Amino acid sequence: MKILKFPEMSDEWLDFIAQCRSGKTHNYDIVEGPMTDDTVWNYVNDFLTGRISRKQFWINLFHSSDIQRWLRGLKYC
Repeated sequence: MKILKFPEMSDEWLDFIAQCRSGKTHNYDIVEGPMTDDTVWNYVNDFLTGRISRKQFWINLFHSSDIQRWLRGLKYC
């Protein structure tokens, strides 16, 4: 069984998401990693359509209020 794991959001994760959303298939049985909510998906879509660069994707992501709330919650786990 082929498993691909993304322990965190990374350039490799973003590239994989972009390829899947563009219709490219892969040979993995299971893919594990961060999920995209509506906010993150909007940034991914903007990246895919060329409205923002890869650098701007990461800037937007780490400045979004949803991600900031999630990061603050980690210190209580």
